[in-house]
This record gives sequence, structure tokens and C-alpha cells, in this order.
Amino acid sequence: MTPKGLAEDWAALVSHVHQNQSDLVLLPEMPFARWVMLDNQVSPLRWLEFVKQHDEWMQHLPQLSPAAVFSTRPVIQNGRWFNEAFLWDEEAVTAPFTIKLTFQTNPVFGKPPGTTAGLSSSSLPTPASGRRDF
Repeated sequence: MTPKGLAEDWAALVSHVHQNQSDLVLLPEMPFARWVMLDNQVSPLRWLEFVKQHDEWMQHLPQLSPAAVFSTRPVIQNGRWFNEAFLWDEEAVTAPFTIKLTFQTNPVFGKPPGTTAGLSSSSLPTPASGRRDF
């Protein structure tokens, strides 16, 4: 489900970016669909729809050109769910910037801790808050 008012907000953002000749647009984390983790009922089918909605809205990024766009998007790699940060530019280059641990590592979703890039979540540095659910 697309967030209510997204189309209207997008049109306003495009207008603002062009009027102000912005060089960079920083969008919120995974901005193009209703936050799938709100009701703690994430399923593979819902995650796939979450990915699809983001893929569809990312087709609108050229409207912000020539500004570069930095944000994140949900992805599926090797059957695992990730939140991938990316930098998009006017040449339609979407460069992955970093990838977060899978959402399955969050105990709210009842999944065992996962790994990424050969690191287990327990081997990552612990922020001052003591939490690793970043």
C-alpha cells in the first residue's frame, strides 16, 4: 500500500528541488511504501510487495534530476531481506552504498539472527545505546 499522499508530496518535492536548484535530495528510509514493519506481521509475500512498490517509485527519481538522490530501499538477496542504501544520479546510476543486516535479526519478527558479508550480528560493534537493531 502506497503511503497516503505520496503522489502529492512527490509533486511538491519535485517542484521544490527544481525551484531551489538542489544538488542533493535525502529521502527518508524506504520511503515509497507503507512501513511494512509497523504491525509486526511481515511475511515473504508482504516483503516482496514492499520491494515491488519501491522499484516502481524509483522510476520517478529522474524527475529530481539533476539532483542526486540518497535513500534506502528494500531488497532481497539470496532469499534474505535487506535494507540497501543507494545513491542515484542523473545518469540513472543506482549505486548501492551499504546494506543493513536483515530485518530477520530483529527479535520483534521472531527470526534468528542473520549474517551479512560474513559477519554475524554479534560480531558487529555495539552502539552506545547497546542496541544492534540498526
